[in-house]
Amino acid sequence: MYSYPTTLDTVSKVVSAFMVGLCIFLLFMVFSNITKGNQGVAPTLTVSLVSALLLATTLYCYFNMPRAITTGPEKITIETKAKALLIYYNDIRSIRKANDGEMSGVVRTFGNGGCFGYTGLYYNKALGSMRWYCTQRKNYIIIEKNDGKRLVVTCDDPNGFLGDANLKALVAK
Repeated sequence: MYSYPTTLDTVSKVVSAFMVGLCIFLLFMVFSNITKGNQGVAPTLTVSLVSALLLATTLYCYFNMPRAITTGPEKITIETKAKALLIYYNDIRSIRKANDGEMSGVVRTFGNGGCFGYTGLYYNKALGSMRWYCTQRKNYIIIEKNDGKRLVVTCDDPNGFLGDANLKALVAK
């Protein structure tokens, strides 16, 4: 079993830091408005709801950020703080690096575009719908499953991961 770390790229670090800072600022505003008591109920309630929603979204992104990708004898595991995603080699059609230009024109259809990574549903004309578990906007690895679904992952050592995962997939099948 070997673990391949996934580190955030610069854009994701900046977006994540901004989101955390904004959460802290809004929470400070809520508590200062409550303690002063000179604001009306509506502004305090609005700021409180926006702060709670932003905090919940930021925490969701943090707990679902890919931490590492592990290759075991029977499966690939995408590790997050919330829940590990298991991908069994028997369910995989192919694992490959994205070709040059293959990831251009990607549109986020329902996902996270930089706060603690790039996760969720994405689409482009070349690949169609895909689910991303990425922390970088490079080193893309495409996992095509037997059911036609595509997963896109990134790690710091894509060549090492590809060699290890493809070898273990051959042995497992």
